Amino acid sequence: MTSISVSAELAKAGIGNKPYLTTYSAHGFELGCAPPGHYPGHAHECFTDVMWSPGRLSCSAGHATASGQLLIVTPRTFFEVTFSDIFFFVKFCADPRPASLPDKITDRVFEGSVSVLSAPATFACSCYTGRGASALPLTIELTSACLRLDIGNRSFRIQR
Repeated sequence: MTSISVSAELAKAGIGNKPYLTTYSAHGFELGCAPPGHYPGHAHECFTDVMWSPGRLSCSAGHATASGQLLIVTPRTFFEVTFSDIFFFVKFCADPRPASLPDKITDRVFEGSVSVLSAPATFACSCYTGRGASALPLTIELTSACLRLDIGNRSFRIQR
C-alpha cells in the first residue's frame, strides 16, 4: 500500500502549486493534491472527479449546495467547489470511452450528479484506464482518520 500525505506533497511542490502524483496518460487515472481555495465552475467531459478534504468542502451544482468531506462528481456535471482545507483528488473514467485531454470544460452542462459524503462512507465503481482496457474495480473508503483508495491491484492510504 502506498501512503500519501497531502500536506507533505504540497510542501514539496511549493506554495500555490497543485502536484499530480499520477497522470491519465501514464497511468489511466489522475491522483493529486491541492491547496485550499475557491475553484471556479467547470465540468469534465469523461472523468469522474472525486475530492477529499480532511476539513470541510462546500460545493454548488446547479441550484443545490452541499458540504462534507468527500465529493463525487460524475462527468459533464458543472460544479464549483470551495475548500477550507487542503485536499486530495482522483480523476478516472467510469465508462469505457477513452478520455481526450484536456478533459476540463466550462460549459454549463448538468447531465450527471454530485454526491457529498462524510465519514464513515464507502464508494465503489469501475475504472477504465484507456482505450480497450478492461474495467478495474475502484473502491474508496472514508474514515475519520484517512481515505483509502483501491484501483485494481494498487492501494493508497491518503491522510492529512
